[in-house]
Amino acid sequence: KNTDKFVSVKRNINAGKPWYKIKVKTTGNFIFNYYMRKNIDFIYNKSGYVVSDNFYILNINKNPLAHLAILNSSFTRLAILQYSRNQGNGLKKIQAYEFKEVPVVDLGKLSDKVIDNLSKLGKKLQKINRYNYEVTEKLLTSVDEILLQEYNLATNSQISINQINKDLSFYFN
Repeated sequence: KNTDKFVSVKRNINAGKPWYKIKVKTTGNFIFNYYMRKNIDFIYNKSGYVVSDNFYILNINKNPLAHLAILNSSFTRLAILQYSRNQGNGLKKIQAYEFKEVPVVDLGKLSDKVIDNLSKLGKKLQKINRYNYEVTEKLLTSVDEILLQEYNLATNSQISINQINKDLSFYFN
């Protein structure tokens, strides 16, 4: 009733124009929350749901389930932690420009058999309740063991899963 209020909104409604716009972010098939507290999770967003602003969005179309396993591996988690910043009280954050620098295991350097095994583990990872940490950790340990074996063969190293876990605990304690 008050003609002095909401003039531009009324004008747009009367003209049949939209009076509001929601800016929808582009979606990706992987999402990653850039705030972390012991839980560094890449989520396979197969349906392409729109996510809030505190997620980075990735599009990986080749072997997405193998990538799901690799992205959630301790190798990737360690790399992210090395590039992230401490926010206090165990909270970490990684900026977009830092995130772009994080090295990730290259599928092109892995055998078809290894990629197939990683895809199977990625499929399981996609289906499990990620808040059941015992099951999740068991599955991620299997991913780490595969990648660790490949890494040790390629570099003639003897790194163990215990060393990786020790390195991870350094960042969270």
